[in-house]
Amino acid sequence: MSLTIIDRTAETAGITHNLSGIQILTRASDTTRELSRINAIVLHQMNFSRGGDVTLYDTVIAHYAVLTDGSVLQLRPLTDILNDAHSGPGVEIEFASPVGGYPSVQRIRRGAAERPHHVQIEAGRKLVEHIRGLFPSNLRFIYSHQQFNPTVKGNCPGPHLWYNIGEWAKLKFALRSEGVSNSIPAAWTDSSLAC
Repeated sequence: MSLTIIDRTAETAGITHNLSGIQILTRASDTTRELSRINAIVLHQMNFSRGGDVTLYDTVIAHYAVLTDGSVLQLRPLTDILNDAHSGPGVEIEFASPVGGYPSVQRIRRGAAERPHHVQIEAGRKLVEHIRGLFPSNLRFIYSHQQFNPTVKGNCPGPHLWYNIGEWAKLKFALRSEGVSNSIPAAWTDSSLAC
């Protein structure tokens, strides 16, 4: 599978808030950064899917979005500092998911079957590989959103996305997920999560 990125940055340039009214760019005075500051990727799940119409994702707060069919959208330039987790040095990737999100470990243990499609996992891996290629000497970290806000975002991006993309990236590129206040839940590193 090759990676095709649909560039939506021209269309999203004038969009300043998401559908909930939250500001897309950081609230700090400096909303752009030098690319040399980028050293991390942060994985998220949207807790919704708006289908295959790429225009419906233009208000998502992310540099990239990976849809359930494997489509990859670039929503913001990498120079933008977003109003999101670890946004100063991070590249934010959102994954479309069913309403309510992909299941937590607790829901998986209770039999929840909804998990990312293989094509979405492959697209996510290709995107991480692409970003790694853009910043081969600077990119050292990959994080889950829950590491920055475990109380509110405790299942972001969720165990399946983390294991199949985050853990994969740690092995393939020697990226780390340490150095922030919260760790990856141990249950998210279980090989039974492989998609």
